[in-house]
Amino acid sequence: MSKERKWMLLFGDSIHNQNMYYLTHFLAADPFIYLGDGKDEEIIIVSTLEFGRAEKESRIKDVRSISDYADVKHHDIGSVIVKLLEEKGLSDVFVEKNFSIYLGDKLRDAGIKLIISDLMKEQRAVKREDEIESIKSVQQATTIAMKAAIELIGSSKMRDGLLTSEMVKKKILHILIDEGCESEEPIVACGRDAADPHSTGSGKLLLNEPIVIDIFPRDMRTRYHADMTRTVLVGEPAKEVLEMYETVLDAKKRAIGMVKAGVDASEIHSTVNDTFEARGYGTLRKKSRSGFIHLTGHGVGLSLHEDPVIGENEYTLQAGNVITIEPGLYIPSVGGVRIEDMILVRANGSENLTNFPSDQIRL
Repeated sequence: MSKERKWMLLFGDSIHNQNMYYLTHFLAADPFIYLGDGKDEEIIIVSTLEFGRAEKESRIKDVRSISDYADVKHHDIGSVIVKLLEEKGLSDVFVEKNFSIYLGDKLRDAGIKLIISDLMKEQRAVKREDEIESIKSVQQATTIAMKAAIELIGSSKMRDGLLTSEMVKKKILHILIDEGCESEEPIVACGRDAADPHSTGSGKLLLNEPIVIDIFPRDMRTRYHADMTRTVLVGEPAKEVLEMYETVLDAKKRAIGMVKAGVDASEIHSTVNDTFEARGYGTLRKKSRSGFIHLTGHGVGLSLHEDPVIGENEYTLQAGNVITIEPGLYIPSVGGVRIEDMILVRANGSENLTNFPSDQIRL
């Protein structure tokens, strides 16, 4: 391997492979080849049909067409890659963990050593300013969708049992499309459904039961995600629900107050656990199956869930991290409460990217 630079080899489409898009800024449904160091010397080889668009849209200066390798039998991708590596004089390259077995065998047969690595993991955890702006834009769309969902619940015939989870989700998805975003099925979970953190919810929304709304869209153009959760209380919820809400809100505020560059993620997670345990709730740390049963947060970017993880892992927050803080309580006999903000880590503190009230939402 060249001692001057770390050569990375990727093959895939950039719609599903976020690293391909991160490195090239070229969005393509057809798989293509990337070879480079992520900075000074980079090459992509695309199909003949995509060549013109790749030259215009990609950040890569050296764009090649598969037709440039017409002497390779049947344009076999493995043979093309072998020839490319021979041209560059490379005998080893870094590849992703999900690199094709077929291509891996082909390269090894040609004497190429593959070094399996979490490519771009550290780089993607710290966002550039343009990435931060993209995430902020998606969060604005999320805010519009959350506001519309809560307004629909507030103005509905819910007291007649006519409003369903599906109706609210449909409203959310329509708003997101209008805002240039797309999303997997959002969460609108009521009562006992809300006691399962990732139940998407179904059926009638009920009075006096907590309703967890979790919206996590992706901008169709920039490909960046956002994430926000609120819990809505309609009617006269039980005292236990109100106590859960206030405890979750307190945990969220304490956690956000700790966020700044240099703080260990595990310390934030520990504080959230301490807050819940002090109020008598179970935690995953205590091996409980109810109470606080997930991590405090995660990174957000080209993937909805990416580094850094805000849990028991050791990770020192860095300026430029974009993370969620999303404590929650889940009790099967009562329901669930979760409140989630998206936070930008700054050198001396943090910036909350979630411009939406989190104090008790009563309708």
